[in-house]
Amino acid sequence: MARLGEDYQVVVNKGIFPYLFVNTNNLNYHGLTPDIKYYPPNIDKILYESTYKKEWNLKEETLAYLSKDFLSLLEILDIFQTNLFLDHYLEMTEALTISSLAKNKFFKYYLKDSKIPLINSNKLYNFIYAGYYGGITEVYKPYGINLKYSDVNYLYPYNALKPMPGTDCYFFESFTEQGLDLDNLFGIFQAEVITNNLYLGLLPIKTKLGLILPNGSS
Repeated sequence: MARLGEDYQVVVNKGIFPYLFVNTNNLNYHGLTPDIKYYPPNIDKILYESTYKKEWNLKEETLAYLSKDFLSLLEILDIFQTNLFLDHYLEMTEALTISSLAKNKFFKYYLKDSKIPLINSNKLYNFIYAGYYGGITEVYKPYGINLKYSDVNYLYPYNALKPMPGTDCYFFESFTEQGLDLDNLFGIFQAEVITNNLYLGLLPIKTKLGLILPNGSS
């Protein structure tokens, strides 16, 4: 917050405070300014010395610090809101989070004629949600020789730029041994999967204890 105030060059700066000094036994403390060891480790010693007092009251200093904190934040929000409107013609009050604000800008400038399907059915939502899983990070074999490590960064944003299913829905069914042409199918499907007793099952299943990858059929 203090760094943010510096970046925005606000008039009211939140200042410094000995967070580690406060405890239930000294709430009525009145005396010398607490030692510098009670302040954040990166505190400016010159700033600490300039605020040192022989008559330091914990209650008064806490209220003053909180007041400056609120005023600094208010000034930051006011500057941010002004710049946001002048640079992007967006209203800060139309979004509760920075993510929502980014979404509003995306809709305004980048969505254009594209369509984002809306899930307006609880049954449909639960069906799609059942097929979404996070990354599986368990270590099954904690020892190996000549291992190779691969990591993929920004995979979610990368895939979010790809086509997404949902604007058109169709029903496919096959009773032949060949089944459906999986290479040319695109969408969200309900399917029965049968494993071949592999070390790990092909698909995860959500349980109360977390994800499992069983063998068999599911």
